[in-house]
Amino acid sequence: MGTIAERGLHAVAILLTLALAAAALKRWQKLRASRARPLAGLEPGKVSIVYFHSPSCAVCRTTQRPILERLLAREGGDRLHLISIDVSERGEVARAWGVSTVPSTYVIGSSGEVEHVNNGLASEPTLRRQVSSQDGHRR
Repeated sequence: MGTIAERGLHAVAILLTLALAAAALKRWQKLRASRARPLAGLEPGKVSIVYFHSPSCAVCRTTQRPILERLLAREGGDRLHLISIDVSERGEVARAWGVSTVPSTYVIGSSGEVEHVNNGLASEPTLRRQVSSQDGHRR
């Protein structure tokens, strides 16, 4: 096998390993969150986003928070609930949920189950799609 083919094979193997690791991390975070003590403010029957952030996180303040506020305005408070958790004040909650980075967003379906975990910045289209898939409406 040629050198280029071997390098390509190695690159594919590395990418596959990274993809599997990312999927395993999200699965572990969902499991941790489902076993954590329920958060005050979660409303049964309503889709919620649990948003973990930090005052020192520029992306949290300048990008993720405005995306979440636009999404909440678009969906309406009757359909979507936002719970904001400052990890510098509530580190025990972040640890219990398996938060590994800020910002992190967890989409909780109307059934109360963690359906999606986003590590790092979650785009508005991604969050819109995740929220829409949980409450049965499309926008």
